[in-house]
Amino acid sequence: YSNAGREWLYKTNLMLEVASKLPNMNFIFVGNNELDVSHLDNTVSLGNVSQDKMLSLYLECHWLLRITAHDGFPRMIIEALYFGLNVINNNDIAHTIKCDEIDHIVQTLKGDAFFNKSGRKYALEEFSPTAWKNKIKRVHNGISN
Repeated sequence: YSNAGREWLYKTNLMLEVASKLPNMNFIFVGNNELDVSHLDNTVSLGNVSQDKMLSLYLECHWLLRITAHDGFPRMIIEALYFGLNVINNNDIAHTIKCDEIDHIVQTLKGDAFFNKSGRKYALEEFSPTAWKNKIKRVHNGISN
């Protein structure tokens, strides 16, 4: 993911450098209609995409790479986990792989991608409508966890 005018936040240059180091792996960027990736044969930029298109991308991909200058708890990571993707990010988020440096990211992506069963289970159990409803009830009733 990259956002036009906020490439610094989404560390777009770092992700492009990762793509350049892995010429046999395909990279898809979304969210930035202005991103030029013509210098990389293994990279496409789709710009802003519909939710349906994003869901189809989750189904065809094996990894989500989301490295940001700072971030909260992005929905994109939960969505990727729901589809069993391996997620690389630079924050401590359950069932994801924390990587801060380019070389660590590259080495991780060179490893085998697998269906992330534990991530999918986590997303289903913690972020389903029923789970949210129960959390809201507990908060409303003054009960933590």
